[in-house]
Amino acid sequence: AILATAFDGAARTRAFAAMGSAAGFGLAVGPTLSGWLVGGLGWRATFALHAAMLALALLGAGSVPESRAAERPRMDVPGALLFVAALSALVLGAVQGPQWGWTGPAVLGLLGGGVVLLAVFGAVQTRRTAPLLDLTLLRDRRFLALCLVPVVTTFGFVTLLTYLPTYLVGAGGMSAVRAGTVMLLLTGPVLAAPPLAGALVTRGVSPRALIGLSLLLFAVGDGWLTVIEPGSSTWTVAPPLLLAGLGAGLSFGINDGLAMSLVAPDRAGMAAGFLNTMRLGSEAIVITVFGAVLVSLVGARVPSRALAERVAAGDLGGGDHARLAAAFTDALHLALWGLAAVSAVGAVAIYAALAGPRLRSATAPATAPAAEP
Repeated sequence: AILATAFDGAARTRAFAAMGSAAGFGLAVGPTLSGWLVGGLGWRATFALHAAMLALALLGAGSVPESRAAERPRMDVPGALLFVAALSALVLGAVQGPQWGWTGPAVLGLLGGGVVLLAVFGAVQTRRTAPLLDLTLLRDRRFLALCLVPVVTTFGFVTLLTYLPTYLVGAGGMSAVRAGTVMLLLTGPVLAAPPLAGALVTRGVSPRALIGLSLLLFAVGDGWLTVIEPGSSTWTVAPPLLLAGLGAGLSFGINDGLAMSLVAPDRAGMAAGFLNTMRLGSEAIVITVFGAVLVSLVGARVPSRALAERVAAGDLGGGDHARLAAAFTDALHLALWGLAAVSAVGAVAIYAALAGPRLRSATAPATAPAAEP
């Protein structure tokens, strides 16, 4: 939201591309550096690094220019409380599902209650003069489609970022340092691709085509990654990891800027808040559900759920390592095909939803979106 109001024209495109590159830098360096820190100094060193990075960010916060709206309506406290309660119930239900049982009354109550609270939130927002979320934003199918891009990215990319190192160390027998180095194949393109995507859009390449391509790369990369086996060489997994990383980098470079270009400046904060809620909410829920699915798939191949949980967490000790690694591998392959399918469906649906008047790049100043027929 700050970038959308602080920059305009070509500078906005560069600003959003820089934001994508910053995210890409963290993703590219983080797993590898974490592997080195854990191997050399222990896991606590990763939290010390977080503190140091936050200190640097705080030092730069004073240089951010202030911006104030012409009108400053009161905070929609009831809407905020309803939304936080709804999202909290959904996330807690998803997180505790594997432990409490997906069909247990507590989990069903949390998930059902979250859905009901979201419905109540929507009803309340339509009656507020200054709502927390102006639901007319969601009537623009292109804005909604761009908000769904991070959700598909969570399926196609973030799940790999979270669970692949566990497989590499547990089933592959790699050290944390080597696994972190292999992860550079997945995260490296996220550092390089955002400026490329921004430059392509500035030069007239269709943003819709780039977004569709980025999501299709997830589908191809996740499906191709099913070649992975215990002892697979780096050359075997390099192509699919590079493709998935390239897909993430392309969308990181342009998606947020495109979404902000579809809304009026006075709604930039609201729009950015919704976009990031979709991003972070989907990460919390999808990663948890993916982990539960992976445990279930492993559980169908080992004697007990407790053992399945240990295997899915990368602990293959105390048994036949080769047999447990094979069970982990089979389960991961099925999960990867599921991620590829979700990514492919999401790519087609989002590409179709972005049809219509040519998407303006972030080089154009944001105006109020045209009314949908």
